[in-house]
Amino acid sequence: MSFRQRVGRGVSVEVFLLESQDKNIPSYALKVNHAEKGGVDKLTQYAAKQKKEHEEMVHWYKDVPNIIPEEFFFVGSNPRDSKPAVMSVQTFVSGKMRDIFSYGEAELLEVLRGDERLKKQFCAFVERTKALRDEKGKMIDVIGEENVSIIENNDKKQLIFLDPYGSADSNEARDRSKEEQKQKIERLERISQEVVKT
Repeated sequence: MSFRQRVGRGVSVEVFLLESQDKNIPSYALKVNHAEKGGVDKLTQYAAKQKKEHEEMVHWYKDVPNIIPEEFFFVGSNPRDSKPAVMSVQTFVSGKMRDIFSYGEAELLEVLRGDERLKKQFCAFVERTKALRDEKGKMIDVIGEENVSIIENNDKKQLIFLDPYGSADSNEARDRSKEEQKQKIERLERISQEVVKT
């Protein structure tokens, strides 16, 4: 593995690429949480909570193929200041990535109509997301940049959900953005309803 430059930054995490030097071994994204502070015991509890949330979401979306990359959580030494930090290692999904909300509705409909596999994955994702809201009262994080994206690799497109933990009901900052979350999810529902007509 080769430690590469930072490839992303969110509200609470920095993301670095661990690039494989062997074509038979995947590359990984290393996520370092710089917002959660405390001693090792407290951070270990937080890492366990994130792991549990991640596993619950993987199970919830189990019928949507390849939507959530595999991820492992642990407490390590922050490369910035050497203090303990919650980290995770996620299988790196390579390819050209585009946030699903950067598409206009007409543009996204055209992309989905042109790719039957992607359309089925998208509609299944929207159905499970709607059920999560209606049955559990939870909304996924659709605020984070590229959290829900279409990725293209070797002319194949797929939907990817990068950070499935930390839904809106469990984070105060996201809770303040519930209206934006609601509007974005409703937009996906409209597009899903429209694309199944064709």
